[in-house]
Amino acid sequence: MEQMELSQFDTLETKIEKLLRQCASLKKEKSELVNLLEAKDKEIKELHREIEGLKEQRGIIGARVDTLLSKLEEIG
Repeated sequence: MEQMELSQFDTLETKIEKLLRQCASLKKEKSELVNLLEAKDKEIKELHREIEGLKEQRGIIGARVDTLLSKLEEIG
């Protein structure tokens, strides 16, 4: 009877150790994913700033083109 109880404890111990390893692995994976998410969020913010800068440049260029076209119309 004692042998059977010890065997059950061994089985329980093995399962608990496996769960602890899985838990540690999942914590590590979560940490890596959080870091990746933060990096991607930073990249997205930088791209949004770049897009806004390009929109501003496009507006300035459009205004200059309009000015040049107006000058050409005055000449022609």
